Amino acid sequence: MSTKARRGFTLIELLVVIAIIALLVGILLPALGKARQAAQSVKSLANLRSMGQMTATYSAENKDGFPNPFDKNMSTWYPAGGFQWCSMAVPNSLATGNPVPIQFDDGSRASEMMGAHLASLLLNYHASTPSDLYSDVQFAPGDATVIARGHQFFHDLANNVYPGNDITTAVWDGSYWFSPTLWLGANRYNNPSHQLVPLSNTNPQYWRRNRNDDAVYPNAKVLAFERFDFTKKNRVKAPTGGAREDGFPQFNNPDADTRFVLVDGSVDSVRMSKLYALSSQTTTMLEMTPEGLWNPGANILQKYSMDQDGLQNLAPSGPFPAYFWATYNGIIGRDINR
Repeated sequence: MSTKARRGFTLIELLVVIAIIALLVGILLPALGKARQAAQSVKSLANLRSMGQMTATYSAENKDGFPNPFDKNMSTWYPAGGFQWCSMAVPNSLATGNPVPIQFDDGSRASEMMGAHLASLLLNYHASTPSDLYSDVQFAPGDATVIARGHQFFHDLANNVYPGNDITTAVWDGSYWFSPTLWLGANRYNNPSHQLVPLSNTNPQYWRRNRNDDAVYPNAKVLAFERFDFTKKNRVKAPTGGAREDGFPQFNNPDADTRFVLVDGSVDSVRMSKLYALSSQTTTMLEMTPEGLWNPGANILQKYSMDQDGLQNLAPSGPFPAYFWATYNGIIGRDINR
């Protein structure tokens, strides 16, 4: 009888197999990354559509008005359609252990920072049970910082970190920001540069309850937008100069593909570099140039635990034009080329 010796793989064969595997991984990883980015974009657009639907429902139940937390003379907090703003806890309370009244200003800035917190108010308005407030609809899939902050806030509220407060009287920031032009007067945005309006200013041209029919271009007026483009990890460092840095491109960074929902309820995205080019033209597109810069100081961001989020608001990173945030002509202006 004869036997055949078993032969193993040769070194060359092993190297060939390893090379093939490495080649396949090199081909598949970028494809998987693109698929993941596409899935995140679809999810964000779905979340934004939900934000638009919640706002539309609120408006339908409140004389077609957009949410507005202030009364006409700014002397008291205004409970707009169930939004109870006084005696609410904010994340900054973690530093002191005591709840503090909501103040969306630093002594000079007005209510703009409500834009980062409005999603939580809409959830409060629509929630059937406290658990509804934890909905992931308010968070973009890639927004790890704000997701962690929100979950910690929910945990602290559930464990009575804020005595006398509960989840139904709390606000927190989310991934989708609303344009302050919805609750401030159109004349507030017709100056050549962004003018800060303190809460002590009672001029009615700045404070009013805007309605859906105030939007002259509902198919071109941004209602809410994703605060970063989470599909990219590198960005232009400042509006001029060309230097780059690590970090998600902010919503108004030329590198961003920013997702948004419009007043008419439709969702879309825009490559900000194209919007920059369009709005810089000295033709009819000039009306799309923002009325000022997005430049809240570090102190106001720190109040809401947002100072470590990589926001581009001060040198050397920014500030950038306040697209969607300070639309020229406010609620009657337009943000995109439609």
